[in-house]
Amino acid sequence: MSCTGDLLCVLTYAGSRVDVAINYTLLFATAAFFIFGGPPKRRGAILAFFAAFQLGLCYVIGCAGVSIIWCACAGGGALDHHRGLRLVAFRVISVAVVAALIYYAMFAEAITDIAHVCALTMGFLVVQADELYTRRLERDADYEELPAGTPRARML
Repeated sequence: MSCTGDLLCVLTYAGSRVDVAINYTLLFATAAFFIFGGPPKRRGAILAFFAAFQLGLCYVIGCAGVSIIWCACAGGGALDHHRGLRLVAFRVISVAVVAALIYYAMFAEAITDIAHVCALTMGFLVVQADELYTRRLERDADYEELPAGTPRARML
């Protein structure tokens, strides 16, 4: 199944209803959990990066799907602090992610597994980098007074 240059083919898994059901369910669940696990504007921007990465990659090399997006969201969301009902939701989503990864490990090509592991790692690393950057901004803000209109003041 090659979707080179065809975004509709990429987004519909070339007509595979099972893949559409699995991946879009996980996409909506992990994306919502990911966005509200941190500062929503920053997380929304990170999610947009993940989506652009997935769509650009598949447009160029001909793969299909959105699994890199939900894997990256799952990897990044694993770093968030969860309590109460959010912890229960995190566990349910984690079980669904692991089940999907096992399903694709059994029925998809090995390159799919490699892509999933790389996407989980990418999500983890991007969120780590974002948190370090935010801490640095907060630390620097302690040492200097930022006027209200400066770009760094708006990012916090």
